[in-house]
Amino acid sequence: MSETLYIFVDESGQYAQGSHYVVAGCWCVSSSRPGNVFQNAVSRLVESLTTSYGYGGTVNELKGTSLPTEHLGELLRNLEQYSYSDGTVGHDETTWNHARPFACTYHHLNPTVGTELLADYLPRPDAPQALQTLALAKILNPLHHRARIDLSGIDTIRLVPDAEVWDTPASRVSSALQQHGQLEIPDIEVNTRDSAKTPGIQVSDMMAYSLRTNYKSGNCQSAERFLSEIQC
Repeated sequence: MSETLYIFVDESGQYAQGSHYVVAGCWCVSSSRPGNVFQNAVSRLVESLTTSYGYGGTVNELKGTSLPTEHLGELLRNLEQYSYSDGTVGHDETTWNHARPFACTYHHLNPTVGTELLADYLPRPDAPQALQTLALAKILNPLHHRARIDLSGIDTIRLVPDAEVWDTPASRVSSALQQHGQLEIPDIEVNTRDSAKTPGIQVSDMMAYSLRTNYKSGNCQSAERFLSEIQC
């Protein structure tokens, strides 16, 4: 059975302005279609919001901004447990440098400072997208570190960002990695999708939002600790 390495990508904050912008990647191995990966685990997590956390609203899409900040760390750990029996997330304990069903990478920057610095080298209107592109390249670094990830059982890498705003950065980064990277890697397919129909993007949204919240206020430390544990 062919295995695909999925990297679901989402962001928190605005890449063109502000003090905190976070891009997060949720990495997992699956033979399922992109819209099915994490589907069962996310459904169980949504159900638990009502049964265990007293959430009164209707949750059509799992988004960090709609979740109780004080429970984000616990929710992410619960998601990990649900993933073991999800049926769409592989966990052979050999892909990452830790024995967890999924992994995380992330990058945090100050867009206002970054834009100001890049404006010395680029036309100012181009600086924000350059920052976005560099942030994406940063979270994909493990693809060229064999000590951090084992790609021997992977047939295809599928990069799945949220929304068309990622089309150009994703195409540029994937092309550069395959043409100029130091190690040979499988083909990278870019598949931009609607987060409402893609549970994996919803997981990366939780990751990015949790990290940005902690960078801003320091009150999401349990989530950051968990995400640090599962970095690849």
